Amino acid sequence: MVNPISKQLVGLIRWSLLRHKHLLVVFSFTQIVLSLAIVYGLALMLPNLDGESTIYLSSGSITLGIIAVGCVLSGQIVNTAKLEGIIYYQKTLPVYRLNIILADIIIWGFASIPGIFMSSIAAIFRFRLNIDVSFQS
Repeated sequence: MVNPISKQLVGLIRWSLLRHKHLLVVFSFTQIVLSLAIVYGLALMLPNLDGESTIYLSSGSITLGIIAVGCVLSGQIVNTAKLEGIIYYQKTLPVYRLNIILADIIIWGFASIPGIFMSSIAAIFRFRLNIDVSFQS
């Protein structure tokens, strides 16, 4: 038996994906361009980069991409949703308020993945980083 709370959450996520399907493509493209600009552009402004500086610059580009989605893009979309009455409509739905927030967090989390991925790939190519992924401590 499916939990009604999880069914509500899946429904809200699907609805948000359908509502933002065109914007998610634009956000992905914007993040790819932003991550390339940060990695390659900031590296041009810093003349002497050692190994530690390249790691800081690489992790900083990922952080800037997440901030761009979290603070700039999603804030504007939420404000537009308020102006269009979507937030008020969601409050009238027979769903838990926490599910509305979780659905938005999941959507914007998925929207930031292309920027994180592209920042990592650009840093690997630009700085010739050797990244070893391990699940052992």
